[in-house]
Amino acid sequence: MRRQGKRVRETMSLMVEDLKVVLQKKVILNGISLDIREGEFISLLGASGCGKTTLLKSIAGLLEIQQGDIRIQNASVAGIPPEKRGTVIVFQDLRLFPHMTVEQNIAFPMELQKVPKDVRKKTVKKLLEEVQLTGFENRKIKEISGGRCRELHWQGLLLQIRECCS
Repeated sequence: MRRQGKRVRETMSLMVEDLKVVLQKKVILNGISLDIREGEFISLLGASGCGKTTLLKSIAGLLEIQQGDIRIQNASVAGIPPEKRGTVIVFQDLRLFPHMTVEQNIAFPMELQKVPKDVRKKTVKKLLEEVQLTGFENRKIKEISGGRCRELHWQGLLLQIRECCS
């Protein structure tokens, strides 16, 4: 931005007001507000599944919000697509396919190796039991927490190692 030949630095700010996000009919975030001003540095800390990644995805425009507002540089970004928000997000689930379910993500390496469907299902069930994620089989990756995604990522790697060594 320039004003009368001089460069005027834009201030960066982020404001989240009374945010509510619902995924699969479950309220994940409710009444979340924060105000981050230029020069401030914050960290989001909390237990797996508490909503940290959901908040970041909402700010980036990757999830629909049911209530509240997100303002970047004092302008609402509600309804603005992710690619036009000027935000960047680095996912923790880089090796997972967001368009697939949890079961499909875990079974994918076996599918490539032409493992029969009934064996894939049994293996997926066993792996999900090992990390206490039974019941997540049909959820899309975007519908689970970042911590759960990490657990699935490691399960996928373990499966690949087991397949190589057997």
